[in-house]
This record gives sequence, structure tokens and C-alpha cells, in this order.
Amino acid sequence: MHTEPESVAPVHPPSALPVSSAAPEGDVLPELDSIRAGLAGWAASHGLRLLRAVLTGHYAVCEISPVAMSAEDFLALAAHVNAPFVYYNDDLFDAAQFGPEEETLALMDVRDRKKVTALQGRAREQHGRCRTLVLQFAAGAVVHSWHADALWWQELAGELDEVEENPHEEEQEAREEDPPSTPEEIDRIARHLEELPAFREATKRAERERILLREFPELRSRRYNGLSRLGYDAGEEATARVAEAAKHMYDGFTANLPDLAQEAADQGVLAQATTAAARRAALRAFAKERSGGYPPSKDFVELLYSEPALKKPR
Repeated sequence: MHTEPESVAPVHPPSALPVSSAAPEGDVLPELDSIRAGLAGWAASHGLRLLRAVLTGHYAVCEISPVAMSAEDFLALAAHVNAPFVYYNDDLFDAAQFGPEEETLALMDVRDRKKVTALQGRAREQHGRCRTLVLQFAAGAVVHSWHADALWWQELAGELDEVEENPHEEEQEAREEDPPSTPEEIDRIARHLEELPAFREATKRAERERILLREFPELRSRRYNGLSRLGYDAGEEATARVAEAAKHMYDGFTANLPDLAQEAADQGVLAQATTAAARRAALRAFAKERSGGYPPSKDFVELLYSEPALKKPR
């Protein structure tokens, strides 16, 4: 049974350890809020660094964003826990592979094709550069992962998605063998999609459709811009569910905006950001990570950016 994520109040910076660390008497449970508030202080007193982790299957995975920690600090962390190896994966950009699929390109008008040609020209200037870098090490049963995408790659991919989003008329009727679009099938596919981090993070229709077809290739068709009716309906349903969950999450953040801003300030989210654009990008990444993968709206980023706790000192 799927349950939409509930909004969670921002974490307050620990100001002091709990009054007592004694074991609870009888069947009385410990006061978790007090313990949680003291975790960072306890860790610091032992020379430890506290990192948030999630449980994936039978393994704990600690995903660290480049906003929260630099690559150099990540390597220092690996050395601190005596990790024997640090694994890395570098994805070098191949400009020849950049562009829409042939079926999508065939549906574009002249204006959109010119935009694609211009984007591919810019892409050739970046050929051979590193677009994605991943660092990983294991400490005990916990996998620590650091992942970063190049800004120029995010810009190219985003602009291509915008071109591919332009609506086109249906080329032909759906194939007779296309699966029927029933409420049960729509719900099944939508529940699968909304659980995927990549789908939750996607902000462009074209990007969401690529994820859908990667997960359910049988839903490819010449109708609805490359999707069968079931694929189109399930994609719309999953998008609506993700949007509702994100709204619920960010409504909670907005209600506690000063606390969220103070949390970002305490974590040094803006420590390395020297320009307004860099500060907004850092806050966008912070909010996305804090929400569990739901990207914030521009309006929310501006609200957070204007909080007094995050004002750049003069």
C-alpha cells in the first residue's frame, strides 16, 4: 500500500545535549526528540561527523550531495574511517549521442529542428568533458556515495527537454495491439513510477516519458507523442501524484521557513556560493535533498533565499 510522504518540520540545530543520557526506567520509552537534538553534539564530542543515511533493501546508503560536502572532504571522510578503497565513475560526454530520438525528431517542425541543431552545435563544444562524477566507499555495512552533474550538462539537457516537450499532432491512431487503458493498470504503473527517485526529480515531460518507456517499453506507440493511451494516462496520473506529494512537502517547509533557513545556514550550504546564482542553486539542491528528491519551485527558492538567516554578510 502506497502512502504519500508527510511534511516534516526542519531539523533544528543542536544547541545542547539532552539533560540526561541515563537508560529509561521500566517500560518508559526514551524521549527521541531530545536524543535526536543531541546527536550532532555527541558526535562532535567524539570527533565524529554525523551524516544522514537511508535504508535501501538490506543496505544503508548515505548519499552526499556536492552542496553538502566537497569531493576533497568526501575523500577526507573516507580516510577518516580507514576505507581501503574509494571507487569512482566518470561519465565523459559524447556529443555524437546528444539529441532527440529519431521518432521524436521526425515529429518536430522546422523551428524545433533548428533549435536542436543549435543545441548540438553547443554540445560539440563540450565533447569529451566530464558530465557526471560519482565517488563511493564502504564503511562497515554502509555505502557512502557522492554524485555531481556538471552545470553545463544540466543546461544542455534541460534545453533539449524543453524542445522535446513541444506538442505535436498525433501521427496515426493507436495500434490495435496497444494495451487497454484501465483504472487498475493505470494505478499499477503510476504507483511504480512515483516510487522512482528519477521520476520524482524529473521536471520536464520529455524526461518523465523517457523514464516511463525505460521501465515499460511495451507502452511505446506512435500516438500521444510516442506513448500508448495507457502509457499517457499512467504518466499523467503518476505526475499528478508526485506533484501532490511535493506540494504537501513544500507546504510544510513554507510553514516553517525560518527554521529551514536556519538549518541551511548551520550546515554551511552557502559557504562556497559567492554569487546570487550560485546561492540560489545551492539552496535549490538543499531543498531537493531535504525533501527526499522533490525539486522546489522557483517561488519557493526565492522565499528561502530572502530569509534573514541566509542573507550574505556585508
